[in-house]
Amino acid sequence: MPWSVSQNVGFGFNGVAVRHAPPGTACRVYVDGKLRDSQDKPDAQGTLSCSVNLQEE
Repeated sequence: MPWSVSQNVGFGFNGVAVRHAPPGTACRVYVDGKLRDSQDKPDAQGTLSCSVNLQEE
């Protein structure tokens, strides 16, 4: 089932992770409409994660 979430976040480091990600799962972080991070391959433990550091702005 497709799933997405949008939220306003604060200044600093922000991330999202999916544990036990099934095949085909992707993680994308957009900031002001621009793609900042995209991952589609889980780590050895099956966790897929994306992050962005807004302090770099």
